[in-house]
Amino acid sequence: MGKGKFVFKGIIFIGMLVCVLCILSPILTRKYEYKTDYGAMEIARGFYAEPENSLDVLYLGSSYMRNGISPLEIWHDYGITGYARAGSQQAPIVSYYLLKEAFQTQSPKVVVYEASFLVNTRTSEANDYDLRENRLREAIDFMKLSPIKIELVKEIVAHSSLSYADLLVPAYRYHERWTDLGEIDFQALDAAPYAYKGQYPALTISSYETREDYMADGGCDEPAALDATTAYYVERMQELCREHNAELLLVHMPNTIWDDNRYKIISEYAQSRELVFLDYSTDKLRSEIGFNSKKDSGDGGAHLNIIGAGKVSKHLGSYLREQFHLEDKRSNRMYAGWDADYVLYNHEKLAKEVVRETNLSDFLDLINQPDYLILVTGKSDTGLYFTDEIYEKMKKLGFEKNLAEIFYSSYIGAARGGACIYEEMNAEEAVSHAFSYCGHYISMMSEARRGANSLCSIQIDGKEESDNAAGLNFVIFDTALDRIITAKRFNIGNTGHAYTEKRQFSQNISMEELLTETITDRYTVVLSVNCDKDTAYGEEAQLLLESYGIKTDGSKPYIAVWDGGRLICRGTDTSGSTLYVEDSFSGIRVKAVSGSGTSTICLQEESLSREETGCQLAVYDKYTKRAAGWFGYDLREVIEEE
Repeated sequence: MGKGKFVFKGIIFIGMLVCVLCILSPILTRKYEYKTDYGAMEIARGFYAEPENSLDVLYLGSSYMRNGISPLEIWHDYGITGYARAGSQQAPIVSYYLLKEAFQTQSPKVVVYEASFLVNTRTSEANDYDLRENRLREAIDFMKLSPIKIELVKEIVAHSSLSYADLLVPAYRYHERWTDLGEIDFQALDAAPYAYKGQYPALTISSYETREDYMADGGCDEPAALDATTAYYVERMQELCREHNAELLLVHMPNTIWDDNRYKIISEYAQSRELVFLDYSTDKLRSEIGFNSKKDSGDGGAHLNIIGAGKVSKHLGSYLREQFHLEDKRSNRMYAGWDADYVLYNHEKLAKEVVRETNLSDFLDLINQPDYLILVTGKSDTGLYFTDEIYEKMKKLGFEKNLAEIFYSSYIGAARGGACIYEEMNAEEAVSHAFSYCGHYISMMSEARRGANSLCSIQIDGKEESDNAAGLNFVIFDTALDRIITAKRFNIGNTGHAYTEKRQFSQNISMEELLTETITDRYTVVLSVNCDKDTAYGEEAQLLLESYGIKTDGSKPYIAVWDGGRLICRGTDTSGSTLYVEDSFSGIRVKAVSGSGTSTICLQEESLSREETGCQLAVYDKYTKRAAGWFGYDLREVIEEE
């Protein structure tokens, strides 16, 4: 009897211990924040929130894939649904088991795998499980407990010094996190929609230079060979795809850690397995997508930013549609939520421009958005260079106070959608105000004294967000994204003269540079040719135009329109007579004329005519809602000079 009581108590103790561990594990689990958010957790939770059998494509692999593919761009252009279940240095073993898990609830027709880890070098670490425990856990911690997860852990334990407790009991592994717990740790780890469908959109731009032959053999210092472990899991993925009537596609995102030797290793392996391999680092594909090393990377060449991801996605989406005949679901009401998510994605693209802008005049144009809560405070002098131009743009945002009236005035203001929420200016004493907005508590103050005691503050939910620097301090909060976009300071009491309206593009900009800068989501670009039947453009000029989808030699009328980075209208008149286009693109009224001896483009009733032979380009900035310039190029002269 005593032994029975002991066993009974032991069962109760074990049961209580399991309950405690189940409660504590989600709390203590590290959330794997990416810079300022918890992208790893949100990507995993978002996958589980996708309706069953709703995904056409599954994207797997490392952070190259996580940052470099945009399922929403592919949705917008081709109506193909997909999700990126990728992560930081995702080990091939993890990719395989995530795919196996995905087939339990989804029926993707194509699986796209980022194949970089098929190359083995001296510093390869993807399959060193002990060294990469944190990267393993980034995926495993957020997988649902299932036989597949246990199978994954069993295989890792068999090839490392890690234990089952390390990988399956977060409360055991993270027991020391008690002192680091925050509000995010007490949120349930249930399925929750992730608006970007697995992409982690990088907003930064970090340019780098590439030599013309950077892919040449020996371009990378380390010797390379096929990685046998990765190949083993790729082959298992291929077999799994065959079992579920899916195709496996290998890709590599453009980056600087690559050369022809690495390309050949994977290309030859892919051929041996009858797999397609798209390497976006090759000259051919970089040219086809219009890759620009000065603006398409977020960290100097390793990972793509949101611009580069858009370029790869447009090309890959076209390939998926043509090669695998995937259904266009844009007209299917069951997928209306994808359009709503694409709207949020566009908010991120706008945020990128807001973060980059350093000119106050253009910044005020950019932040004039209906979903932006604009918070502004003043420190030290804000009146010396508070010009009429700046004042008029502040009024468009909803602010009425003229800071030029009295120097060293304390100032605070809050506005949204052209309407003032609160504004106060006082030259004698400090000003402050606190209010609740969209579920957040906001506190603002300004004390613009002369000397060292001057200060300002913008706090959201008790956290200081302003730069607290001399001049106007802005904090821009996107109510649709429910997060801060940027905090910026413009010192209009000292260098304000530098913040007057500027031309976005120099009139001396080359056509190649102009197209590179403007064939993006931000602009609508119209091309009209003043043609001459007795002339022809040089080969380099024609190749440049062809890289953007245009085929004209200047001998016949030609008109083209790009909107949001996509070529949406193009036409020529083979008879050589005058060509006309009059239409609206993204709400922008466009009229264009092309003919012999004439070329006219009208944007929103602003027009410019060109009599010289050549290409005329007009650029409209959709974010600031104004024409950004007209440009003319006599391509014969350009070629002759070169």
